[in-house]
Amino acid sequence: MCTKTYGVLACALITCFVTFAQQTQELKEVILTDSRFERPKERTGRSVIMLTKKDIAPFTGGTLADLLSHQAGIHINASNSHQGNNLGYFIRGGNNRQVLVIVDGIPVSDPSQIENDFDLRLIDLSSVESVEILKGASSSLYGNSAATAVIKITTNRQLSSNFEGLWRSYFATNNAQNQSLRSADDVLHQLKFKGGSSKAQFDISLSRHQIDGMSAVIGVEEDPVRRLQFNGHFSSQLTNNIQLSAIAQRSYFETGYDDTFPAIADADNRFLSRFRTLGVRPKWDFGSGSLSASASWTKSEREFESNFPSEKEAKSRTLEMVFTTEFSKDFKALVGLHHQRQKSKDLSRVDLFDPYFNLLYEGNAAFQAQFGARWNDHSLYGSQWTYHFNPSLLFDFNDFDLQLFAGGSTAFIAPSLFKLFDIYSGNEELLPETNTTLEFGTDLTFANNTQIGLVYFNRNEENFVEYDNTVFRYKNAGQDFRVHGVEFLLNTPVVANIEINANYTFTELRDKAAVRIPKHKANMTVVYKVLNGVQLSTSYQYTGTRTDLVSGNKVSLNPYRLWDFTSRYLIPNSSILLHISVHNILDEQYEEIKGFTTLGRNLRLGVEIPF
Repeated sequence: MCTKTYGVLACALITCFVTFAQQTQELKEVILTDSRFERPKERTGRSVIMLTKKDIAPFTGGTLADLLSHQAGIHINASNSHQGNNLGYFIRGGNNRQVLVIVDGIPVSDPSQIENDFDLRLIDLSSVESVEILKGASSSLYGNSAATAVIKITTNRQLSSNFEGLWRSYFATNNAQNQSLRSADDVLHQLKFKGGSSKAQFDISLSRHQIDGMSAVIGVEEDPVRRLQFNGHFSSQLTNNIQLSAIAQRSYFETGYDDTFPAIADADNRFLSRFRTLGVRPKWDFGSGSLSASASWTKSEREFESNFPSEKEAKSRTLEMVFTTEFSKDFKALVGLHHQRQKSKDLSRVDLFDPYFNLLYEGNAAFQAQFGARWNDHSLYGSQWTYHFNPSLLFDFNDFDLQLFAGGSTAFIAPSLFKLFDIYSGNEELLPETNTTLEFGTDLTFANNTQIGLVYFNRNEENFVEYDNTVFRYKNAGQDFRVHGVEFLLNTPVVANIEINANYTFTELRDKAAVRIPKHKANMTVVYKVLNGVQLSTSYQYTGTRTDLVSGNKVSLNPYRLWDFTSRYLIPNSSILLHISVHNILDEQYEEIKGFTTLGRNLRLGVEIPF
């Protein structure tokens, strides 16, 4: 990093660091489900990130993509651009089709998308309670597409037996660089209700987000964005051992967009997306285990109004049953059965049938391990096996805990319906993609709750699907390639009132060009609790040099640095929360996609009023 980078880092630290007497700080237990068993974070033997309300707070009023892009190993391209732009999920050097998104326990994807992925623009960050990110190949636990990461998003889960409400509003500018702060072109309103009794509870959220004032590409014509979202969750304790929960979600997303073909230019184009989800999840707990099931249905509709108009529609049905048991003091076992049907209008359909198991050993000694496998039966490709094996060692010393872990896992990614059956670019001869991931890591946790982590990963990609610009169809790449990298994490309470979260990621693709993927990326967030009810935080992000493609030609994108500031103030003797934040304080000029607009200095004001 250059001198300017170190200077900004120093400024970020000076902004938040004030000397306080050191005090003891207790770390709340965080429960993860990386193995599909609930267990404390310190017992996991994999690369897992858990983001709770505390971690989401510095990004309040922003986007889910921005929150994710500040985590180790994750780069969400276009997270700082026009909010209608398509997002690139570059996790450990992967792409969108290699990321599985699960919302409130339901796997979500859009079979009409080119990559069969889920559009994270459909989820408002204000509706998110927590995010768990499991990195690495996880197809043996979660099925098709879980190749570089599984992102598990929880919304509306703080249920209550008393009736409670919350009104939230945010007003922000929406400027590119070198523009003075103007009117509030970015406005979000949200209304939440929750309540019930000791036996049944519900939680409902409604939000509306309107964004104006910016062009998608560098230009003068505005491309407005509108997002409407409904989330509903219901839970009932039918008996002492039987629980029933249900969710219903509906998202409406509309944005203007500009031309990229035959050239990048302002245009009066419009994109509209509707996405619906309905899910039911019963669970029976018994003495030594549990039996749970889930059934979900999703429907997506997308419309493009441009010189190349089109309409897309797709449906997906998912059924799953999971049996878990603790058949001895040290061993837990899980057996599951998963079925999914995906169908897209004007395209064909596919069915997946996946039985799987996972075995977890957790003894009193330092050693623990898990092993699992899945038989992927695809209606087009037949049978594919995936597996994972994760041994780890946990040592409890007087002043710190040390964990050493390793892992080997495989993934299966079936080509999307679009890539197989599209009339213009589809190729029914495509082979499914597979990859194998190896990782080695260590975690240190000290008595004052300081946590340090270091992970090395190496992934081998086979049968990678890419677009052939000579025949204008999709094909399997003729050469396999590797992706490797290092992730470093630091979480430390410097003193009682100050906490630092920092990470650095090195990612390198071998034998293949890394388009829009930075080799070096670093993030730091400092949270300073001034006094009861007042919290200041600042975040810094460095994104290294990347390569982009323009008309098939490689161009270099310069590194950039973004510095943000957030203040939260809880009014005394009330529950009203005020929020103010400044994004890109230094008004840095940068590019995420060649020729597209990025956010300059912007101000956001917000208020949360419970009732």
